[in-house]
Amino acid sequence: MLRAETMKLSQLEYVQAATAFGVRSGRIMVRHISRCGASDHHQTVLDFSALILYYACSHVGVGVDRR
Repeated sequence: MLRAETMKLSQLEYVQAATAFGVRSGRIMVRHISRCGASDHHQTVLDFSALILYYACSHVGVGVDRR
């Protein structure tokens, strides 16, 4: 998912403009593309938290029956 987001962002106009102006690719990665990793990290943490909550509820007997 992160690779697909990076590939999508690399085709945007402001990244292509920065490349045309001679900005180094490392600086473009740090400045523009690596920011998408933060949202992916937040989503992963929220998904993992929900997984733990569902697992804990199943032990108590609350939640979806898995039969």
